[in-house]
Amino acid sequence: MGKINGGFYAWSEKNANNIPEKSGVYGLFKEKTEESLIYIGSTKNLRKRFIHYWQTKFSEDPCKKATKWYKREITSSYKEREKKLLEQYAKEHNGKLPECNQKVA
Repeated sequence: MGKINGGFYAWSEKNANNIPEKSGVYGLFKEKTEESLIYIGSTKNLRKRFIHYWQTKFSEDPCKKATKWYKREITSSYKEREKKLLEQYAKEHNGKLPECNQKVA
């Protein structure tokens, strides 16, 4: 329950453009490992969010510039799922959130 379902995808413009236009949660990773998670987020439209990130090269959030991989999970209850993922992460990491979520918490 504490991990985003699905496989890893390389961070690329092509992959961003091929994401479904559906609501969901996502995780951004420095490496292709669960331990390198730097951000957990959610959105009403995964494709729009990822295209925005790609086009801006994370200019609005320099913390996320280290992103090399991502995972995504489609769900209509994306806000609730994000909350549960963040709670689980904090529980497993002595109350800390992923490094890029710490700035917005």
